[in-house]
Amino acid sequence: MVHIAFISQDLLATAGFLLLIIAMRVVDVSAGVLRVVFIMRGRRAIAAAVGFVESLSWLIAAAAVFANLDTPAKAIAYAGGFALGTWVGSWLESKLAVGKSVVRVFVPVDAVRPTEELRDAGFGVTEVMGEGLRGPVLILFCVVPRRRSTEVMRIVAASSPEAYVTVESIDTLDLTHRKFQPSRV
Repeated sequence: MVHIAFISQDLLATAGFLLLIIAMRVVDVSAGVLRVVFIMRGRRAIAAAVGFVESLSWLIAAAAVFANLDTPAKAIAYAGGFALGTWVGSWLESKLAVGKSVVRVFVPVDAVRPTEELRDAGFGVTEVMGEGLRGPVLILFCVVPRRRSTEVMRIVAASSPEAYVTVESIDTLDLTHRKFQPSRV
């Protein structure tokens, strides 16, 4: 049986402490990114719950660092956790893709248009005639869940490679499910 050199308990404790700081900052900052996204999308209850996690994890990380700021490694772990948390938070946001997008497709009128392919895939499409730099164009509008906007772009690219596509996050209001209150101003 081969014995590996023993790592000192102090080194293990320090490494564990640094990993705790990094992990708490990743949770804190990732939660912060998601909290802002949920606020922007009008999901206040979810934003509040995520804010609780964000605040608690920041408090744990900050207390750990400020109570034991005896080595530069702890400050570096704190800052590194922030950077990694920013990346993780933006990655999570792209995977959650909360909200809706409007996909606008600009196609020359004499080109193949992807209207039927989009409708066959279950997307609503509104067509509007327009005037572009090089003449008349057909503008297609699709309001889709954000997580499905890449699917729309794939369909458009496959059927109309000459199309120009823009995607924008939007807020929508479905008045059929809400009682509209006139302004009091």
